[in-house]
Amino acid sequence: MMTTGPSSDAPVRDAPSAGTATTKPLPGKTTATAETTKVAEDVENVPEFTDIPVLDVHVALDAPASAFTESGPRGDALRALANQMRDACTQSGFFLIKNYGVPAAQVADMFAQCRRVFALPKDAKNKLRAPAGSGRGYVGIGEENLNPEVQINDGDLKEGYDIGSVFFEQNAGEHFGGATPWPTEDVLPGFRAACSSYFADMYKLGCAMLRVLAVAMGQPADFFDACLKQPMTQLRLLRYPPTPPGHRMTEEQLSCAAHTDYGAMTLLAVDSPGLQILVPNSGTAGTTESDVVAHPIARQHAAIHGGTWMRVPMVPNTLVVNLADMIARLTNRTFHSTMHRVVHSGASQDRYSMPYFFGVDGDAVVQVLPEFLPGGKLANKEIKEVYFPEPVTFAQHLQLMYDATYALGKTGTARAE
Repeated sequence: MMTTGPSSDAPVRDAPSAGTATTKPLPGKTTATAETTKVAEDVENVPEFTDIPVLDVHVALDAPASAFTESGPRGDALRALANQMRDACTQSGFFLIKNYGVPAAQVADMFAQCRRVFALPKDAKNKLRAPAGSGRGYVGIGEENLNPEVQINDGDLKEGYDIGSVFFEQNAGEHFGGATPWPTEDVLPGFRAACSSYFADMYKLGCAMLRVLAVAMGQPADFFDACLKQPMTQLRLLRYPPTPPGHRMTEEQLSCAAHTDYGAMTLLAVDSPGLQILVPNSGTAGTTESDVVAHPIARQHAAIHGGTWMRVPMVPNTLVVNLADMIARLTNRTFHSTMHRVVHSGASQDRYSMPYFFGVDGDAVVQVLPEFLPGGKLANKEIKEVYFPEPVTFAQHLQLMYDATYALGKTGTARAE
């Protein structure tokens, strides 16, 4: 429990209404076809995930917790939305949201802010650095390695700029936190104001999404509310440069290597394709299991280790949403923190993305909810063990992620989209 102390012509389906048949929830481990076990994977050419659900979340934006139990059209719509989210979270762990309350012009302006900050001279960007692993400020290309067991020669082909909430900065642990090193107004006029405004809007959206998620998890809509007094949240701006002409990308160095996210939920804006997720294959007859090599902490939280890598489609005016490790802990991996990566190749332009990592209070206790223990009424019936037997605070959980990351020789923060 938790206590406190850009577009594509590919078809993408809207989420089914409540009561519509969907595929069965996925087991804790899945199998894959022999084709997915080939040694030299073609990471640049993977199928598109055309079945990714698209959830219309407008009804939840300003809904109080009490609205989820009221009779009438609004209550019915909120409960239907929670059912749609449950289906998405127990199948792939990824979905898209539309009508999410942030103007398209504001998102476009934030991508312009990304281009501005990464266009600064190297010396100016270096002045925005914070201590390695702090989750703040500038991180250069190749300085992070999200899968050092595979990327043995160099890190991810991306650079980032991390912005933390005041609450995160006050609740930080040994390796992360501290004040965000902002560029001054004479260097980037208006940059801090634009980022702060977007941060606030993402926080409001995240609070609304956590209420829907709570109901999807079989809990009261205000389940997370008591753990949002000083939440540890983070906005990350990312630039992925194109690969050199003639260079083919492999798992030995990706734009962003396979990983899971740390907190509760990630809200991601992207300006171009490149995000890939590990989608489980259906059926088991005549198949062999594919086992993705990834950071061991990510593997511990991910329920899906075998399957097919698929591209997340670009759908105008949507955000990509995925669950993260804290929810996997609460639900004993019934709700998925899904492995994902970025492959930006075959393009002449930079790729920009803006993940907003939504967490909770540092002192919130995270442990498997009784309903999700093996045999529990909401548990995946194929899960027979408790993956996370010991409770941890959310701050301890984050510290565990960073400590494990540095033990493997990484030099920056440990998540990106």
